[in-house]
Amino acid sequence: MNNHFHITMLGDFSITNKDKCISVQMNRSKKVWSLLGYLILNRKRAVPCSELIDLLWRDSKSKNPVNALKVLVHRLRLLLQELDLEDDIQLITYHHDAYGWNTDIPCTIDIDLFEKYFHSANLAETEEEKLTYLLQAIAIYQGEFLNRYAIDDWIMQTANYYTTKFSKICTEAACILFKFKRYDDLIGVCRKALIYVPYDESFYIYYLKALVQTNQMQKALEQYHAISENFYKELGITPSRKMTALYKEIIKKSHTTEMDLDVIKEKLDEEQPSGAFYCEFEIFKTLYQLKRRNCSRTGESACLCLLSILSDNGTTIPNQKIINSISKSVHCNITKNLRKGDIFTRFSVNQFLIILPHTSNKTSQIVMQRIIRKFHQDFANAPVILHYKTMPLLPWERKNEDTDK
Repeated sequence: MNNHFHITMLGDFSITNKDKCISVQMNRSKKVWSLLGYLILNRKRAVPCSELIDLLWRDSKSKNPVNALKVLVHRLRLLLQELDLEDDIQLITYHHDAYGWNTDIPCTIDIDLFEKYFHSANLAETEEEKLTYLLQAIAIYQGEFLNRYAIDDWIMQTANYYTTKFSKICTEAACILFKFKRYDDLIGVCRKALIYVPYDESFYIYYLKALVQTNQMQKALEQYHAISENFYKELGITPSRKMTALYKEIIKKSHTTEMDLDVIKEKLDEEQPSGAFYCEFEIFKTLYQLKRRNCSRTGESACLCLLSILSDNGTTIPNQKIINSISKSVHCNITKNLRKGDIFTRFSVNQFLIILPHTSNKTSQIVMQRIIRKFHQDFANAPVILHYKTMPLLPWERKNEDTDK
C-alpha cells in the first residue's frame, strides 16, 4: 500500500496523497468538511451516528437526520476518491452504527506534529534544545484550526485550544531568543505571533525591543505609533506603562551622537503640519508640565480643556466603529480650527485633551464652543454630541475666577 496522507488542519484544511490534493478552497459543502474534520480529530475512536447528528444538525429541523447523515457520508467518500486511493480502500469506516477514520492508513497530521514538538520542548534538558522544538512548533502553525469554518462550537473550542498553546509557545520562544540575543529570529517570531494573537502586548514589547537592539529606531517609532493607534481603534485603550516606558527609551536612543549643530537644527526644523500640534499622551504630559512651569514663572495664562464625544443622550457610545469614525473627524476639526501653538492629544477612545496657551478660562470656553459649532456644521447628521470642560493651568487663576463670581 503506497497511500500516505499529509493532513493540514491548522489554517486551510487540506489532505494530500502523492500529487493529489483536496482542500476547503474547492468550495465544497461546509458540512462535508466539518464531518471530515471531526472524524480526523477523533480518529482514535468510532463516532456514534447520534453524536454526529447532534453535531451537524443540532439546530436543524431536518425530518430525517439519519438519512441526511448517510447522504453526507456518501458525498464525503466521493470527495476522498479524488485522492487517487489504491486498493479500493475506504477512508471512512462504518461499524455498529458508528463512523470512523481508517487508522490503518499512515497519515502525517500537522496537529500531531505541533503537539509532539510542544511536548518535546517541555522535556528538553537545555534551553537550546527547547528553543529548537519551540521554533519547529511555530513553523507548523499556519492559522486557526479549520479557520474557514470557525463558527461551529466544536471548531471554535478546538481553535481556541491550539491558539492558546501557540501563544504560549511563542512567548517561551521569544523569551529565550531575547536572552540569546537572536534579534532577527525574535522579530520573525513576534511578527507571526501578532498575526494570530494580535492584541497580546508582550509580543509588541519584544518586537520593539528587537528593533531597538538591531538599531532600527525609526521603524521602532513607526511601529509604536501604529500599535498605539490600533489599540485605540480596536480596544479603546492606551498602551501600558511598559509600552510607554519603552517608547521613551526608543526616543532617547534614536538620537545618535551628532557634533554639527546645523544638522541638529535642520532635524528640529523639519516642517510640521499646519494647525494645532498633535502628540502622543506621554509627550503631551511633558509639554503640559513645561507649560505649567513657564506660566508659573511668567504669569502667563493658559487653559487645559477636555473634549468628550458622547451619544446624543449624553452617554458613552458603545459602537466602536462609530467612535473611531467620529474621533477621526474631531481630530481633523481640532487641527484645523486651533492655532499652531495649541497642543492636543487623544486621552481615551472618545476624549481629547487640549492646552490653549495665552488664554483665559472664559476665552477657552469660547474656543471650545467654536470647535463644537464647526464640527456640527461639517457633520450635521452625526449621532453624537461634543461635551467640553475647561480649567486654568495654575491654581491661583482658578481662585481668581471664584472671586470674580
